This record gives sequence, structure tokens and C-alpha cells, in this order.
Amino acid sequence: MKERTFDESTYAVDSSEEEEKVFAAVRKLKPGEVSERFETAGSVFVLQCIDRTPGGDLRFEDVQERLKWKYAEEQLGKRVTETAENAKLVIHPKIYDEIAVR
Repeated sequence: MKERTFDESTYAVDSSEEEEKVFAAVRKLKPGEVSERFETAGSVFVLQCIDRTPGGDLRFEDVQERLKWKYAEEQLGKRVTETAENAKLVIHPKIYDEIAVR
């Protein structure tokens, strides 16, 4: 168990999908509340909100890298979906019949 502060400095730096899930859970909690258990790619979390202070606006320079990462992830997702939707599958029966299922 460890205590961690989520603020503009950590939000600007943490940009992984795992951190996104943690931030989403943190945003929902009020002081004293405890989250449900949830898992990410390699961790299990139960969060308790100890204190909440009013937030403010973040400077673009502080979140620029995070925004670039999110934009790249969104574009990759769109491209993968588009490619999958437009894929043409061709099965060569002679080769397909020679494949041994293990």
C-alpha cells in the first residue's frame, strides 16, 4: 500500500493506458470513499481518496506530450479499425488444407 498524489504535475507526465484507468477511477472518488477493486495491465488497485483540493487549468506546455500520446493512440486505433473493415481475406484451399492444427 502506498500513498500517491494526483495533481497537474503527475497528470502531465503519466501517459500510459494504465495511468488513464487510474486517473478515471480517482476522478470519481470523494474524500473518504474507497473504489472497487480493478485491474490494469499488470496491477490490481483499490483506491481511497484521502483529500481533494480544487483543481485548476493546466498549461499547454505541461500536457503537450500527453496530448501527443493520446492523439497518436487514437489515430492508430482508427487506422487499425479501418484496415480491418477494409481487409479482403483470400483463402488458398491447397495451402490451407496443408496447414496442420497443433
